[in-house]
Amino acid sequence: MITETLIKPPSPGMGFTAGSLMNDSLLQALGIRHVFASCGSEQDDHVNQVRTGGDWIMLATLGGGGTIAAGDGSFASLPTTLFLAPSGLCFEERAIRGAAWSWLCLRVGLAPGSPFLDLLPKQPWLGRPGLECFQCISDIVATLHGCPTGYRYVAVARLIVLLGILDRLIKRGKRPAISEAVDRACSLLCREPGRTWSVPELARRCGMSESSLAHRFHAETGDTPRRWLAAQRMREARRLLAGRISIKEVSERLGFSSRYHFTRVFTRLEGLPPGRFQRLATRR
Repeated sequence: MITETLIKPPSPGMGFTAGSLMNDSLLQALGIRHVFASCGSEQDDHVNQVRTGGDWIMLATLGGGGTIAAGDGSFASLPTTLFLAPSGLCFEERAIRGAAWSWLCLRVGLAPGSPFLDLLPKQPWLGRPGLECFQCISDIVATLHGCPTGYRYVAVARLIVLLGILDRLIKRGKRPAISEAVDRACSLLCREPGRTWSVPELARRCGMSESSLAHRFHAETGDTPRRWLAAQRMREARRLLAGRISIKEVSERLGFSSRYHFTRVFTRLEGLPPGRFQRLATRR
């Protein structure tokens, strides 16, 4: 049996259920209990508490954006990003003030022993999976919302494709174990993120040649030391800003030439100015 709920399209500040699949023999054969699809738009600093229960949640941001607090992590959900929440998680969504957060959402329930359980992450994950992934989610939402009952299995097929894409994407992001030399390099960069590090100095401190360190560092972390340090600085910046440290002091601690330079880099990498991030982070 296929059940669905159809409600009029959303206006800003609300979401609606596009449709659902549940108690279906094909789903049961695949180890899928149900699929709920929804979409909506939130604005004006809207806050929403979400519990996944036994489901996996896939939240695709189309426009605007917000912050997601999940466990010990904080994620900036911006256009073209996808947030995956595993079962058993509670997280908080907060829309960026003055910008409508438009989204598509799938809530998938998997049965014990489902072959798809190994395809989804066990921890919160956020990334930019590409247009094919967004097309799958869009097709599922549209199919469950407006197509005749017989076409609902198109949504199941697109879900299988989507899970395969996510599996390849997440596995591709996994890196080999970190060697002692690269671990030391990362520790040095973390210990002094505001220092102007050069590859020759880092290689000397790690007892390696420049070329060996650069090659091994990229192979094991997926980044160059310079880009890895930039990401570490942003992580430290988010932590300091959430701790109510002034933007000027954060920029000085992290080795930026000026507050303006820090603001420009932070906005480019994080998608919102540090002042706005701090207001969102300290309002929780």
